Amino acid sequence: MGNDENFPPPYDALPDPLKQTILRTYREKTTDNSYFGWELGFKGVNSKSTIADLLKSLDSNGHLGVIKEVYNRCLILPSLWPQIRDILGIWTYEAGAQVSQGFNFTCDAPDMALKLMRSTNLFCEDDPTTAVHGPRDCFRELIKAGPGLHVCIVRLAIVTEQKATLGV
Repeated sequence: MGNDENFPPPYDALPDPLKQTILRTYREKTTDNSYFGWELGFKGVNSKSTIADLLKSLDSNGHLGVIKEVYNRCLILPSLWPQIRDILGIWTYEAGAQVSQGFNFTCDAPDMALKLMRSTNLFCEDDPTTAVHGPRDCFRELIKAGPGLHVCIVRLAIVTEQKATLGV
């Protein structure tokens, strides 16, 4: 890991799987995508910010808090977080009309993610004929009260690059 990819304190205390996802997203950023967004220092392939600058930006605008919250909710199903390849389009409660916060993500094996979601009794699947999130298979964490995890996986027949959404 180069010096521009070191996680300085307090970010060095983030859980390793979370750091790996952030670092992978950071490394795979190009001018052709918006993985962490132009506002976070990606002005082009040759002028990206350091990981320290990125983390400070994510923290100051609330996006790191969203990522951490979703990560913590994913701990209910430990095999869920490893399904995330790269983080896309983070939103906060303010941007989510005070209803949700979360992010989209790319997934290397969407069929495996779908199988995982359908194999657990921790989530229920939305009726696909009334999906409010478009052509996606959506799952909601079964909870008694409070925020719960919401996972949506874009149907394979719809896209060539698999994307999904996680939110609370």
